[in-house]
Amino acid sequence: MVNDIVLGSSLKENLLSINRTQRTLDSTTLRLATGLKVNSALDNPQNFFTAGSLDNRANDLQRLLDGISQDIQTVKEAEIGVTALTKLIEQADSIAQQALELNLQASTEAKVVGDVNLRSAGFVASLAGVNVGDQIVISFRDADTITNFPPLNAVTINATTTVDNLVADINAINIGLTNPAVRASVNKNGQLEIAGLNNNIVNIEFDAAGATPDSVNLALANDLGFGDSAKLLADGFGANEVHLTIIAQRKLTSFQLFVAATDVVAQRSDRISLLEGANNTSLFLGLNSVADIFEIGVNGDARQNIVLDGTQTIQGLIDNINNNANLSGRLQADFIEETGQITIEAIDPEIESIETALTSDGVAFANFGFTHALPLRIGNSDADSIFLGAAGGPTGAQIAQLERDFNAVLTQIDGITEDANYRGINLLKGDNLTSFFNEDRSNFLLIEGVDFTFSGLGFESPRLSTIAGAQLSIDSARQALDTVRNFGQSITNDLSIIQNRRSFAERTINTLKAGADDLTVADQNKEGANLLAAQTRQALAITVLSLVGQQQSAILRIF
Repeated sequence: MVNDIVLGSSLKENLLSINRTQRTLDSTTLRLATGLKVNSALDNPQNFFTAGSLDNRANDLQRLLDGISQDIQTVKEAEIGVTALTKLIEQADSIAQQALELNLQASTEAKVVGDVNLRSAGFVASLAGVNVGDQIVISFRDADTITNFPPLNAVTINATTTVDNLVADINAINIGLTNPAVRASVNKNGQLEIAGLNNNIVNIEFDAAGATPDSVNLALANDLGFGDSAKLLADGFGANEVHLTIIAQRKLTSFQLFVAATDVVAQRSDRISLLEGANNTSLFLGLNSVADIFEIGVNGDARQNIVLDGTQTIQGLIDNINNNANLSGRLQADFIEETGQITIEAIDPEIESIETALTSDGVAFANFGFTHALPLRIGNSDADSIFLGAAGGPTGAQIAQLERDFNAVLTQIDGITEDANYRGINLLKGDNLTSFFNEDRSNFLLIEGVDFTFSGLGFESPRLSTIAGAQLSIDSARQALDTVRNFGQSITNDLSIIQNRRSFAERTINTLKAGADDLTVADQNKEGANLLAAQTRQALAITVLSLVGQQQSAILRIF
């Protein structure tokens, strides 16, 4: 157009240079402000998307890293629980060991002592109630089994038998046994003493020669010095026996009781009249009135009557024994739910013997089998005389306290197991923990949880009043200790792996971010130099533009 202003080429070139310099200043200023040399895909598409991929992986790993850190705390909590459980199990083992030692002390001395000076008689057969051919029949079994007594061991009296011969013959029963079952001796008064050893129940029967009435057998027991100890007892096969029992512990345990016509173990609420023994053996069908009575006494005192009418339950029997004014503080009855057995424990250290009997209104029924494996048929006023471990052994109170202590430990084991959780995950109560180590979760570590409740560790309710029961608790404690220690070693190794993977993930994240920075982060020194150079160039361009403008303004002077 005619009116357009025409700029010279040098002036135009100078203006373009100033524009380019301004753009350089703008981009350099942006890089310095953001710290990035690539702010968008327009700056450098390849670097922008490559850096984005690296950043995305780093961010994914960062999120996993948070989870890994929480997994570490979960394992640490389980490790704390394992340490606490180890101490508790060691405590349980110590308690059971104390009970075992007490039971071993008791098992060394449980005896019955005669009241006749047999040494003064010379030959035993010279006594009025003793004849040649009479026998003392001894049988025994371990107190913790429920099998029958083994074959009988008969010691026969002949014309030249002295009390020392009797002692030697009775002690010969132990020949071939690893743990002697019985020991006979003569005290300074010439009286025969017979002791049960090593947790054995020893049954002693007095059997006169020939087919003799009960009175003759009773006379034999009396003249040998055991008239106040031996009792007439039905043998379950239609006959009677004159016998006594020695048990080398302070607790009587019945044979297993079952609900009638089932294989279900009896419980406290079951009626006694409906109970059976093993193999559906009927026991108490005759219980039908208040005249049916369980008799129990201690140290030869008057026996106490515990009513067993048809409505009586196991718990009712236990309560009546424990609440009896003459038995309270001396005996403690209880029931073992797991095995369906009634127990009666001497808690008074002065108690040396317990007598039990069953009487009925005319219908015979079975005993609870406190000392025999099979039910015994009991007639009116017949009694089972049981001589306990020595009073110097463990009292029921000591054992009961140890059982309470043991149960308290088991309760705390469950308590620690319950509390050893972190954010809802409990490795000690069966929860599994999976730790993921890469962004697609293809690399992981699975820690399988365990059941460290006391039942899960193999503990049962303690029965510390017997050698076998105490030993079972010791074995359970030591097996549990091995289990807990092995798991502790396992999770310690797992913890080390997770911590190592956390460290690896942290360094990988740093590497990824460094790689992304190399592609996108601006060099501040370089960009600062660029800014200074651009500013200088801009200043120079403006100066040049001014000079060119001055040349053109000189034309005005002509006019």
